[in-house]
Amino acid sequence: MKSKKMSLVFIFTLTAALIYVNLVFAESIKGSIKVKRSDKASYSKLVKISIPEVIHKIKLKYPKSQIKSIRLQEEDGYLVYETLFLENGKEIDAKVDAGNGSILKTEVAEEEKNKKEIDEKNDGEKEQAVEKKEGGKDKSEVKSDISLKDSNGKAVQELAAFPMDKAVEIAISSFPGKAVKVELENENNTLVYGVEIVSSKGDVADVKIDAANGKLLKIEKDEDKEKSEKKEKEEEGENED
Repeated sequence: MKSKKMSLVFIFTLTAALIYVNLVFAESIKGSIKVKRSDKASYSKLVKISIPEVIHKIKLKYPKSQIKSIRLQEEDGYLVYETLFLENGKEIDAKVDAGNGSILKTEVAEEEKNKKEIDEKNDGEKEQAVEKKEGGKDKSEVKSDISLKDSNGKAVQELAAFPMDKAVEIAISSFPGKAVKVELENENNTLVYGVEIVSSKGDVADVKIDAANGKLLKIEKDEDKEKSEKKEKEEEGENED
């Protein structure tokens, strides 16, 4: 009797383990370009599909989709573009193969996570705007023609008037290289496209494009950003003294 019970326990444990393994493998993806998370600097050299091509792939399968962001990243050991977009009122998280453009996985994005990320981003932008004010004058140069103050609860994707793929093309023509990220961003309560580009030499720039009309607003290289942040910290220190 005791032996029979032990056998049942063993069978139950083995079955549970097999179910777990199947679920893990079912949720994982298999792409065409293997990468290591630690080799992030090489990602831009390995991609075979550009962000505008990713947008085209998503639009073909989801004609009514409104894309919020696309970023190149590692997922389960493969190089993919994580793409967030609205479709019929739901935010979808899609993983697109960076080698051949196939859509490897789609799932409904976590609403609470998205809301938290948006709230944190907006709070951060507000703090930056306050910090950049000196003597009542706002020193920031980046502003688009789409105000977020009167968005009436609309998602940023619904407010953007200029096509994302065209914004990426303008950014690349301004700073030649490969786009590894594009995202609708809040800059001084206005809507812009932030496009991160890596040049053939490995230089990185964050290019801001007006989400209303495609106007080039700013090109900020990594070294310029570091200098700007350093200067702001020094100014803050002087003000405290």
